[in-house]
Amino acid sequence: MAEFKEPKEFSNLQAISSVDGRFRGNVEEVSEYFSEYATMKTRVELETEWLIHINEVIGDKEITQQQKNDLRKVYESFSIEDAQWIQDKDLEINHDTKSSEYFLRMKMEELGMEELAPLVHIGLTSADVDDNAVRLSVKRFEEEHSVDVRSSINNYIKKISLKYKDGIFLAKTHGRQAVPSTMGKEFANYYNRLVKIDKKLKGLKFEGKVTGAVGNWNALYDRYPDVNWIEVNRAFLEKFELEPNMFTTQILPYDNLVEYLHLTHQYNYVLINLAKDMWKYISEGYFELVPKEGEVGSSTMAHKVNPISFEGCESHLIISNGIIETLAKNLPTNRLQRDVTDKYMIRELGPVMANSILGYSMIYGGITNVEFNQTFASEELSQHWEILSEPMQTILRTHGYQDAYEVIKEKTRGKKLTEDEYMQLVDELRISKEAKKELQELRPDKYIGWAKDIVKKIK
Repeated sequence: MAEFKEPKEFSNLQAISSVDGRFRGNVEEVSEYFSEYATMKTRVELETEWLIHINEVIGDKEITQQQKNDLRKVYESFSIEDAQWIQDKDLEINHDTKSSEYFLRMKMEELGMEELAPLVHIGLTSADVDDNAVRLSVKRFEEEHSVDVRSSINNYIKKISLKYKDGIFLAKTHGRQAVPSTMGKEFANYYNRLVKIDKKLKGLKFEGKVTGAVGNWNALYDRYPDVNWIEVNRAFLEKFELEPNMFTTQILPYDNLVEYLHLTHQYNYVLINLAKDMWKYISEGYFELVPKEGEVGSSTMAHKVNPISFEGCESHLIISNGIIETLAKNLPTNRLQRDVTDKYMIRELGPVMANSILGYSMIYGGITNVEFNQTFASEELSQHWEILSEPMQTILRTHGYQDAYEVIKEKTRGKKLTEDEYMQLVDELRISKEAKKELQELRPDKYIGWAKDIVKKIK
């Protein structure tokens, strides 16, 4: 009896997961890489290409170019009906990978190539197909989709950084007034973090393996001991741009894939950080949300325009990272030469990618729908002259006052100063005229250090 039951037909309104239900339309492209259908298709592709490859090594029948083309059409034109055939066979034999092999054999009979059938899956174990299918799915999703989504986010954050490079506001540490910065410089921080991780993601090479039941090519080596199976393994995997790993058990170690997940995890947490900061900036008035015609912000408070894009991003990236943490913790360990705990867990790559992509689309929608409120920021800054305590004591230090910090601390700590109160404080200080003049020339909106120049350094 199969481990799964074929479900009744259902609508996305009946889906258990939100990424297959409410948000299916937002992440539909993920199913092209991580659905059951996508996995079946990639398995058939690998079985087909292995057949063509191994026949060149040990086969006694030539496969013509036309036959190769016909074989490749089996996976290139793979349909939902084909996937259903495999699922029906799986229900019968309770083995998903073997069902894909039987499907290819059936198609070969239809093509009149049954004489080649003995070489289908020869020397392989299920993990040779499944492990490579997983890496190919992740690799293709990264190269064909994920990289472009991240690029859109990174580029827009860079655009905001440049747009608001002069956007002076009062920065906060511990949630309290600190010293001024520019909003452009704060976004430059995020941009720099994201592109560093993005570069590592783009540069990561995915591994593959075709090493047999326990990683020694036992079946193939025993029958063909004079063949260089390491070279055969390398040549096959390089067709898919996978890095060969010859040090395996039945499964390919997950270290390489976990590295990718960890980088995705890091990228997601930077965006979670940004989403939380944007929520706070909006709450405090530094950013204004642009209302969209026809939308409702609250079922009762008609005036509301809420930062739900940032809240949604935070939620879905936390979910994605939660699954990543579980996978990263457990996938690298596998009992002896094989258990299938990883095979069940790796099916959750789809929800990881779907929730990540959903979070990315939400934060992109959020950052493209806000405007920095310089009027508010300038007004706030003008009401907090006490934040000049840092440059005050720095100036006094350079004039030789040894107790500069202590004097300014006594005058400013825990106090809110207007411009007049600040000037009075300076006037009362027993310091030289030169030092006093320098303190009187200080202005909160001019005390931004190198913030504008930092923005110019982003690449």
